[in-house]
Amino acid sequence: MDAHGTVLELLGAWAVGACDEGETAAVEAHIGHCGSCAAEARRLRAAAHVLTAGRVDTPPRGLRTSLLTDVRRRRSANEPSGTAVLGRLVDAYARQVASLDGLLSALDPAGWRLPDPRHGSIGGLVTHLTANDTALATELDLPIPARPAGTDPHAAWRTVADTLVRGLGSGTRGDAEVRLAGRVPLRRPLREAVIQRAFETWIHLDDVGAMLGRELAPPPADHVRHVVDFAVGLLPSTLAATGTPPAAGTARLGLTGEGGGSWTVALCPSGIGPEIMTLTAEATDFCRLAANRYTPAEMPHRATGDPALVAQVLHATSLLGCD
Repeated sequence: MDAHGTVLELLGAWAVGACDEGETAAVEAHIGHCGSCAAEARRLRAAAHVLTAGRVDTPPRGLRTSLLTDVRRRRSANEPSGTAVLGRLVDAYARQVASLDGLLSALDPAGWRLPDPRHGSIGGLVTHLTANDTALATELDLPIPARPAGTDPHAAWRTVADTLVRGLGSGTRGDAEVRLAGRVPLRRPLREAVIQRAFETWIHLDDVGAMLGRELAPPPADHVRHVVDFAVGLLPSTLAATGTPPAAGTARLGLTGEGGGSWTVALCPSGIGPEIMTLTAEATDFCRLAANRYTPAEMPHRATGDPALVAQVLHATSLLGCD
């Protein structure tokens, strides 16, 4: 079971103080960066306070077991399995692959030489994307068909992308840890790597569209939300890796537009704390900052809190991309 699912099962017990020390630490670390679980935790803790107002009792023997049994029953009836979740993420990746493939198929030789500020040309951009896709396929021991010398970048990329889509759809465990692409080396669950592959493919689709002067539709709202969840989950460790982590506390991230919502961001790996800053932006703008398509100064946003802390969080977010 993944960490998110484990915490969902523990929240009821946590709200009434029936978790052991290790479970309590795991819950409180997770709700520091998961907005949906944090909201559910606040709701359950508030309900527990109302129910126990005016008296303090030791939880009855067996309460934790009965709570977890009930949560497991309701969760199994109402929530998709881990395999189904990974399947939806693979589908999101496959849809971005198909969109980019369609755009690349229309390029003539001159189009492949259009300049790209990060990778030299569209051809260089696709070669870079192929390298990141290949790294994940290699880590999963997926067989990549041999490519003859001189294979064009489009065909080489599509071969690897198709290998990933097929391989990821064959029962691979979503909680298996793999290395993410990017400047900050991290090992994370496979489901996050699949989100990253969909995210990078979308961003490069956006790059190619801009070079061709074509305005493309953003990804579906659920795809955007997956990317934001992914970025929020990486922020505490990225902040810690880029220098002195902020003082213990949280930021509230309020995103608007398709895929928007509210997230609680732990500003240091040690866990949750008081809210010490807020950041408001459009959801796809935040994703583009995470992909380093905006600088922190360029991304339209509003913020409250210490300006130096806001700048630190925006800078760390801009380091989450794969370029």
